Amino acid sequence: MYRVGVGRVRYVTNWIVTGAATVLFGSLGALAAIVDSSGRGAYACGRYWGRLVLSGSGIRVSVSGVERLDPAATYILVSNHHSLLDIPAVLGYLPVRTRMLAKASLFRIPFMGWYLSRAGYVPVHREDRRRARASVGVAAGRTGKGSSMFLFAEGTRFPEGQPGPFKRGAAHLALTTGLSVVPIGLINSGRLLPRGGWRADPGVIEIRVGEPISVESAEQASIDAAGLTRRIRREVLTLAGIAND
Repeated sequence: MYRVGVGRVRYVTNWIVTGAATVLFGSLGALAAIVDSSGRGAYACGRYWGRLVLSGSGIRVSVSGVERLDPAATYILVSNHHSLLDIPAVLGYLPVRTRMLAKASLFRIPFMGWYLSRAGYVPVHREDRRRARASVGVAAGRTGKGSSMFLFAEGTRFPEGQPGPFKRGAAHLALTTGLSVVPIGLINSGRLLPRGGWRADPGVIEIRVGEPISVESAEQASIDAAGLTRRIRREVLTLAGIAND
């Protein structure tokens, strides 16, 4: 009975913290994006939001491999996707000022949606292929000026250890912009909060940053979007500790 009671209290507390953080930093981030075109203010709000949401759930984040990144460079960052916890983990702890390609439904969430729109995030309509492809063009126009672009390669969440097919959006975006692709592996988020679940368990999420993939090298090797996607998938899954099929 005691354990059940503690679990319920933690669950309610987590949602109160998440809701309050979303209202506060979503509003501040939207305002910051209006008055500061550089995006630094909006990025800072997203970072504080992610850290507060995770700490309120008793979740810590371990990041490795960031020494591979040039702080002055702009990248296309690509990772696997297991959980709703992935977004706050990436925003809160990945030390790169970034925007995201995110599913369109997130833009309809009060406060969070305002932040995403004002901060230059790009909605992806997964059910409409034409509009989804158009999102890549929009994202290409919003990279640069110190702001990288982040994508979840599978486009939706899959169970921990069971990857889905990788979309070609990251490869198309990299080939369009000429920016290097950074593979990222996310570990354990799907165990702490599986797809379909709403109660996060305390624990540690691991973010592993891989070696940037030069698009110039890919072009010299005559790798097209399909070939580049296969390479991205192989490296992301290796970082995430998932067997390549």
